[in-house]
Amino acid sequence: GKSMSDIANHVLALSCWGEAVQGCAADGGGSTWRLTYPEPSVRRPADGLVSYAEHLEAVFPGPANKELREDLWHKFTHVGAPGETMRCHFDRFIALLKLPKDVAGTQAAHDAGLHGKEVFIIPAFFDLLLHLQSASISFCLVFRTFGQDLEEVASEFNAFCEGRHPLFPAACFDGRDGGVDYRISLSNPSRFGTYFRSSTTGLEDAFVWGTLLQPKMKEGLGFYQDRERFPDIEIVPGGIRAIHQSLRMRTSKPGTLAVRDYFPFWRSQGFGKDSRKLSGGKLMLLDAYVPSAPQSMF
Repeated sequence: GKSMSDIANHVLALSCWGEAVQGCAADGGGSTWRLTYPEPSVRRPADGLVSYAEHLEAVFPGPANKELREDLWHKFTHVGAPGETMRCHFDRFIALLKLPKDVAGTQAAHDAGLHGKEVFIIPAFFDLLLHLQSASISFCLVFRTFGQDLEEVASEFNAFCEGRHPLFPAACFDGRDGGVDYRISLSNPSRFGTYFRSSTTGLEDAFVWGTLLQPKMKEGLGFYQDRERFPDIEIVPGGIRAIHQSLRMRTSKPGTLAVRDYFPFWRSQGFGKDSRKLSGGKLMLLDAYVPSAPQSMF
């Protein structure tokens, strides 16, 4: 797992801009990176500038150097590192992820699933939902994770929807105003489920609605045969196309889904480190023929 510090440094390594400087022969002739643009920017501020992350990709390319690149960009703003002068932006990044002192540790925070000093769901996400609501734009959300944290996500997200979130007490996304109920329901089998992936072609992949429990790859879908244990599941076999159709049917209307991705397959494919293998990561199934319904992953 990455720490909050690692994430902040990585974001800055991607958004701080400079130039690659070729060293002299006496120094080995290697390329170094020098910061030339004073502020972080998600867009390249001028032609010819490269981010620190891009520089590391060029100097230390390929899967074999992935850990080295990550180690360097996680130290981007450390003393003596190329981004040391951007430390103020790192400090602000970390500060914005902390709960206000008058919120952290309160009963309202605990009731919303916030048990530490930092936020769990980034507040900007909630701001986006409020903006969409104010613009009368309907949407369908699909929360996805490889892990087992969907219950924690549901706790905070539903508190937001019900106006119980201490940072957004006026929010209303639970239908009490006559609008759409966007709460995550882990009791409605048609609103949550898990992928099962076992083939690089995608033809043998399946989706199982009504549970977040997953089999080992060798167990396969036979894992779900116990109907006493899995009384309400719906298995969607037939590969990626069938999964796409099932998801599209449920995402065609406003609401929220909770989906667990299949970590064992991603692990079997080397976590994306081997460029010769499909990464097996979180598939985003796009429908290119519905231009009126933009699809985004973030």
